[in-house]
Amino acid sequence: MARSATPRKRWGAAVALVGLLLCVPGIALMVVLGPDSQITTGPHSISTRDAVAVTSPKLITWRGINVTVLAELPAQKPVFIGLGRQRDTHDYVGSLQRVELTSTDEDWTSHTRKGKDEYLPAAPTAVDWWLDSAAGIGAARIELTLPDEPVQFVVTSMGSSNLSGLQVRVGYGVAGGFAGGAGMTLIGVGLVVWGWLLWTGRRLARRLRSRDVPGPDDGSDDRTDGVAVSSVVYVYEDDYGVEHEVDEEQARELGLLDGDVEIVDDDPGDPR
Repeated sequence: MARSATPRKRWGAAVALVGLLLCVPGIALMVVLGPDSQITTGPHSISTRDAVAVTSPKLITWRGINVTVLAELPAQKPVFIGLGRQRDTHDYVGSLQRVELTSTDEDWTSHTRKGKDEYLPAAPTAVDWWLDSAAGIGAARIELTLPDEPVQFVVTSMGSSNLSGLQVRVGYGVAGGFAGGAGMTLIGVGLVVWGWLLWTGRRLARRLRSRDVPGPDDGSDDRTDGVAVSSVVYVYEDDYGVEHEVDEEQARELGLLDGDVEIVDDDPGDPR
């Protein structure tokens, strides 16, 4: 008759399953975020011949997220990118004709807003209220944690050029995301290994066996009467499924008595 799974094997299966459930999201985090713990999108092309591009006031609603924004222009044209509070950026670019980004879904959506002024009130590099800013030839990049207040990104060309050919890449960071995924994966692998060891570990059974031993000689003849006695032996199953019979002292030396012991009576007729 087949025996049901022992408690050790049931625990092993449960531990291994928990390990697998930890490995799956851990590996997914590592693959999606990468070593820099960022999800990067782009390049996103923004079609415009204006000199200023700005995000919609209602577009940036996240708070406390690490964001990296890279603005690129072809032909090594100078470009500036800055992040400012909504009230400051509105005063700065509100009167200019500009392209406004209104959606960052799979296909970025933008439209042109008319303005009465032709030039910025001051050079972007001369403004001191930017929360973060950068300027470069052909590309400019900023990296920061979004504050707990309404903000807007502003990209402008510098000099007499415009933003024709503008492309933007955005990275959304999760602090410690890659390390967290790696930690989950390592813990999961450890639990899987532990569960496997529990499943395939040694199983000890204590068996009661009867055997005949010579009885006392009453001198009536040369034969001795056999006396049935019971003895206890231990049988353990190794990692390869092979059973070994040992006595109690050997079982204790092997550390087999520390766990659960299955009791099997090989002599069902024995009332003991």
